[in-house]
Amino acid sequence: MILLSFYLKLALGFLIAGFIFHFIGFASPFWNKYSSSHLGLWTYCSDTYRGTTCGSYSAQVAGVHAARAFEVLAVLGYIVLLILLVLYIRRTNVTMLHLSIVAAFVIVALIIIGILCWVYAKRQHEYGLHFAFAFCCIGAILTFVGGILLIRERMTITVVTRGTTSTTSGGVSATRTVTHTRVTVSR
Repeated sequence: MILLSFYLKLALGFLIAGFIFHFIGFASPFWNKYSSSHLGLWTYCSDTYRGTTCGSYSAQVAGVHAARAFEVLAVLGYIVLLILLVLYIRRTNVTMLHLSIVAAFVIVALIIIGILCWVYAKRQHEYGLHFAFAFCCIGAILTFVGGILLIRERMTITVVTRGTTSTTSGGVSATRTVTHTRVTVSR
């Protein structure tokens, strides 16, 4: 049975919720809305007398391509973050926790840059922002809070290193044995 600290459980909850919000926003065609049509990163939909018709579009604006690229990198970053957290939980390796913290904040930066690229690309249009855009913003906020909680998790860990070290003299060398122990400090 794996025991998780309070801060790690909370961080996992925020990070998973952030991923879900971001992924829904990433995949939905509702970043912008204009009267009878709506637009997403990948799909343009229009309401007609027969119903709603949707299709993919190739944007001619570099900002849309940049927004797509940064949002795809953010989704891939979530996968990397999940792998790092699983490694941390299974092995209690503090390095994996440090990398997880960095990954969380890189994901937040990627999402924000993607959002800013989208807003810049669509600034001259009369489109209004819609719920999928807001979901990506919420995903960034939740991931940021999860990153802060991972920092708090790191603050509760004390790494105790034990070992023997000796120098080489007379052709005899000694090896150093290092043991890492996780100690949770409750305050």
